[in-house]
Amino acid sequence: MSTTPAEARATELAITTIDLSPENHIARLHRAVIGPVGADYYLPVLARLDMRDQAIPIWNWAACLCTLNWMVFRGLWAPALSYIAVVLGVAMAVLVLTQLAAPMADSIQWSLWAGAMTLALLVPGLFGNAWLYAVYRKRLARALSGTASVQDACAMLNRQASSYSRLIWIVLVNLILAGLLLAAWLALPTRHRQGPVDGDVVSAVPAVSAAAAGASAASAPAQGAIATPASAAASAPVGNAALPTPAIEAPPASEMRRSTRFGETPRTPVDIAPRAALSDAAPARPAAKEATGRFIINVGLFAQDDNARRAAAKLRDAGLPVITQELQRASGSLTQVRAGPFATRTEAGDAAQKIRALQLDAVVIRQ
Repeated sequence: MSTTPAEARATELAITTIDLSPENHIARLHRAVIGPVGADYYLPVLARLDMRDQAIPIWNWAACLCTLNWMVFRGLWAPALSYIAVVLGVAMAVLVLTQLAAPMADSIQWSLWAGAMTLALLVPGLFGNAWLYAVYRKRLARALSGTASVQDACAMLNRQASSYSRLIWIVLVNLILAGLLLAAWLALPTRHRQGPVDGDVVSAVPAVSAAAAGASAASAPAQGAIATPASAAASAPVGNAALPTPAIEAPPASEMRRSTRFGETPRTPVDIAPRAALSDAAPARPAAKEATGRFIINVGLFAQDDNARRAAAKLRDAGLPVITQELQRASGSLTQVRAGPFATRTEAGDAAQKIRALQLDAVVIRQ
């Protein structure tokens, strides 16, 4: 008995629909679209999302820590492009807010960047599985509509699924990019801001005067205490603040005999030493002469003209003299911003404190 073409088509569809394997055709299709890498993790996730038929947050560490690599490996091309566009937009917004808007503290700028980075990691970690389910669902629909059986659909999905060879290529590309970034970093100058080039660096901490150090180091002996010249010399402090202990000479023998003749107790050299030599404080040394000359404060060496102009404007608003100079380097032109000159070290130190209060660097040098 011959069959019509319509009956043969109906029989073929019935055979395609009926699946006698232990695993139903939905699970087979899911395993085919996922590929051999990570199938044990993603099969329950896809089944859960398929039952709910809606995007719900399910955490994915690979999507959080390796977002772009994970999207490329899983073939999520449209979500990857959208993610790159959003990240670049947020980065540009933060850059404009921190550089072109009103000046803000460094802590606020770091907080904005940290918040943007946190969102860039948390959002893919929470919704990465939902993005994957949406893409895989469209891929399954195209495979089923373009093939005549489940087996053919699975074969088509296996050709598009993630594989170990794709994973190896992604790792190699990451290693090449890391090498290029390292080479570019090594090619850059070792520092972007110029420190003191010539002259001695002047410390902003005021030096303790010799007179004050000598007064604090010297201590008068207690009343009635007897100290020998040897012990006084051993206990005298060593340094700029220490003063020489006055030498005490023994009296002549005739003085000793005269004291004994009238029944007096022989006096030791300490007893006849002048009291003023032991009790009076040592005269204070004259204060060091104020260093004079030409003092310059290095504020910074900027690669961007806008940053240099903002730093110079802050100095002028604070009432400080500003010196700017264009320097040519192999990597490009740089702008050096300085404050000064100042006649004394004290004036330079006071100006350095004002500059640091403006959230700028301040290194005092003497030319």
